[in-house]
Amino acid sequence: MKYKKNDDEKLRDLVKKRLDAHPMLKDEHIFVEVLDQQVILSGVIDDLSIKWLAEDIIADLMGVLSIDNRIEVRQEKYNDRLSFYVE
Repeated sequence: MKYKKNDDEKLRDLVKKRLDAHPMLKDEHIFVEVLDQQVILSGVIDDLSIKWLAEDIIADLMGVLSIDNRIEVRQEKYNDRLSFYVE
C-alpha cells in the first residue's frame, strides 16, 4: 500500500484524540506533529510521568512508525519533587 501525505493528517488527528481522551492528559498542552508517519510530541508539562504516559498511549497505534518525544518538564516543578530534607 502506497503511503499518502494526507495519512499524516489522519494519524495526527487520531493521536490527538487518543491523548485528549486520557483523563491524566486532558488538561495538558501537548502538541502533535506527524511527518511521514513519525509522531513528534512537544510542549511543557509539570510532571515527568506525563511525558512517558503520552508516549505509551500512542506507541501501539497503527501507522505510527516512531515517536520523537520532545515534551519538556518544567525544571522548577521537577526539582521541587526531587528535593528532600535529611538530618
